[in-house]
Amino acid sequence: MVIETDAAGWRLIVRGQIESTGVDHDDLHIALRQLALRESDLARDAFGVVCNCVGAWEDEYTDDHGQDALTLQDWMSRIADGSRTWVNDNGELESGPASTPPPA
Repeated sequence: MVIETDAAGWRLIVRGQIESTGVDHDDLHIALRQLALRESDLARDAFGVVCNCVGAWEDEYTDDHGQDALTLQDWMSRIADGSRTWVNDNGELESGPASTPPPA
């Protein structure tokens, strides 16, 4: 799994083939989460990549709490149920229905 970025956007390459492309980094995070749900053998790699993507709640949570703060199983559970997850002002993970935006 490789993520390539340039001025035109990003490319997610899996097994030598372009899996998806885009401009918005939020879409990259979504693509990685969908890949993890769809292909369990790549889930751990997708988790590792998204935890290092600036702007992902996973990145924010692991930056504040260390690499062991969010497990692969926790992450898979949160994305599998389709909820939206964010880090609150106290540094704790919160989640809610996907239709509900996180507090500003």
